[in-house]
Amino acid sequence: MQITAKECNALIQSEITNGTMWVVFNANVEIAKQKGLFFTKWDGDTLIGFMICRLLKRSGVISIDKIAIHQDYRRKGLGKGLLNELLQYNLPIKLDVATNNGDAIRFYERFGFRKVGEKQLGKNHISSYEFRS
Repeated sequence: MQITAKECNALIQSEITNGTMWVVFNANVEIAKQKGLFFTKWDGDTLIGFMICRLLKRSGVISIDKIAIHQDYRRKGLGKGLLNELLQYNLPIKLDVATNNGDAIRFYERFGFRKVGEKQLGKNHISSYEFRS
């Protein structure tokens, strides 16, 4: 089934607000699909969740760039399912999350991610997490 950046955008509309970001996001979707690092969840023909990742060649670590689940489908195990698919690669995983996003942080920590640092990106305070099997 073909997936467009526009379909993904419907899940994270508030985060992708201008044409430039849309182009970058579309390129990331295409690259992730080509590398086998684009994971999706569906309800029939409706995209209800996805995860975009990159393999960082120098370190051999997978970076989770974006994970999104439609608000009507949250807390039903879909995010866990996406992460379990990624774990099959048996590589270390890293991600960044806004420090004020408590729900996401609790989710990642319950999954076994450990906080390894913090940084400031513009006005956003970001926490870095990693998972090693």
